[in-house]
Amino acid sequence: MKTTLSFALLNLCMLLYINTLAQSTKALSIDSVTKKVTITEIVKVDSSINSDELYRIIKEWFASDVGKFQRSSSEKASALTDGLIGSTKKDLATLDLSFKNDNPLKMDDPKDRKLIGRVICKYFGTSMGCIRLIYATFDIKVQIKENRYKCDFSNFNYSHFNHYTSKKMPIFIAVDSGPCKSSGAIEELMDCQYCSDGLEKFYAYIHNEVKSLTSDLKAFIESNKSESNW
Repeated sequence: MKTTLSFALLNLCMLLYINTLAQSTKALSIDSVTKKVTITEIVKVDSSINSDELYRIIKEWFASDVGKFQRSSSEKASALTDGLIGSTKKDLATLDLSFKNDNPLKMDDPKDRKLIGRVICKYFGTSMGCIRLIYATFDIKVQIKENRYKCDFSNFNYSHFNHYTSKKMPIFIAVDSGPCKSSGAIEELMDCQYCSDGLEKFYAYIHNEVKSLTSDLKAFIESNKSESNW
C-alpha cells in the first residue's frame, strides 16, 4: 500500500514539475497580479532630447510607416496560399480587409505624454496542421518621462481561421468553446491542452514581433534625434 501511494505521489510530483517547466518555457507569460499577458520595456534616451521632443518623435514613428503595425509571418505565406484559387483566394483577401490597420495610432495625450497604438499580426501555420491562419491583435502603450520611455504591450487577442474556407475554426477540437475556441484572449488560449508545438511557435512569433517593434522604435528615435537638435 505504501509503495503504491509513494509511486502515485512521485508521478504527481513529476507531472507538476513538467507542467511548471512547460509554463516557464513559454515565449509569452501571464502576469501573476494582472492575470494578463504583458510585455514591458523601459528605455533610456539621450539627455539632449527633452520629453516634449521625444513625444513628437514617437508620435511621428506611429505615422511613419503603417506597415510595421500590420505584420505577417510572410516566409510561410506562399507555402500556405499558393495553391488557393478563385473564390477561396478572394475570400481570404476579404478576410485580410476585415483586419486592416490603416490608422494604428488610437490615442495620443500630449499632456500626459502617452500614446496608444494597435498592432495586427497575421500568422501562418501549416496547411494540414492544427494551426492554420491566426490574426493576432494587441496594443502598444508608450509613456514618456524625462530621458526615458516605457512600452507596454497588452490586450493580446487572436482569431483562428481555416485558410481554405476563411471561416473561424477552433484549434484541434470540433466544438468552438473552451480554451481552444476559435477566438478570444491569448490568456485563455494558453490553457489549451492541444497543439502545444504549434501554439508555442505562434507565441514565439508574437514575442519576436514585439521585440522587433521595440528595436524599430529605438532606431527611429536614434535616427531622428539629430534632426531635432541641429
